[in-house]
Amino acid sequence: MEMIDEASHELNHDSRNLLVLAKVLRRVPGFIDKDKEPKSVNVTRMLLNVLREGGESVVKQFHRESLFLGAMHFQDRYNLDLERIQRCGIHYATPEGKVIPFCTYNTLHRERVEAKFSRPYVPEQEIEK
Repeated sequence: MEMIDEASHELNHDSRNLLVLAKVLRRVPGFIDKDKEPKSVNVTRMLLNVLREGGESVVKQFHRESLFLGAMHFQDRYNLDLERIQRCGIHYATPEGKVIPFCTYNTLHRERVEAKFSRPYVPEQEIEK
């Protein structure tokens, strides 16, 4: 992330600066531990494709072949932190298309979303009758 941050400052809002982009692409493989990556997934190639192309199809491929694990401090009504909510990087999408910061979902939104979209569980054998 530090390398990406440095590169973004070097780009100076000119994403066509090929020298900076080439430097980033050249350094990416050094961040991947080949011995620990799954044999069926080429993490380096996926990241390079995302950085080179940035198109929807390569980003979708990255998401299909990788797993994001996130951790955060649980917030409730006694320790709600607005600054943390503004920086929240994990989001929950409702069936109606609303995107909610996960940091606020349990405290502010869960009850309304579940009331609107939940359905009672019907065992499979009951459906067949």
